[in-house]
Amino acid sequence: MSEKAVIEKTFNEDLHVDDEVSQGKILCQIYLKVESDEDALENAVDSIVVEPFTMDSNIDLLEVKVHEIEKGDKFLGVVETKMLVRDFRTLAAVVMGYGPVAVRIVKPERINITIDQLHSMLVEISEMSQNLSNQITSMLTDTERRKMYSGLKK
Repeated sequence: MSEKAVIEKTFNEDLHVDDEVSQGKILCQIYLKVESDEDALENAVDSIVVEPFTMDSNIDLLEVKVHEIEKGDKFLGVVETKMLVRDFRTLAAVVMGYGPVAVRIVKPERINITIDQLHSMLVEISEMSQNLSNQITSMLTDTERRKMYSGLKK
């Protein structure tokens, strides 16, 4: 990964991170893999990462950096995000929704979760897993798709 970011953006510079963490928020870093045409890279990062995270009232996006991993026909890299999330449930939702290559909780060192919160998160994770399973099953039973893929085996 390149040391110098090819794209670097900061947000919510007026927030006092330590104060936010002391009030229960979680400071974390999320790393997402990105593959894009070089000329469309910034628009891709904005639409897939910046816009959703800045529009979510449970997330305070602080920083986005894009690092190149490999040179080639397309840009292959990692989007490093730094953010404050409202709680662990929000962090779990981000992880389930984005499937990052890495997650790092920076602060606090300990997180307390009630059984009710844990149950709620497990239900949400179960729902996401069921939706994914249903989507895969419907793709496998779609007759047009099966015809298309059966022609590839020859």
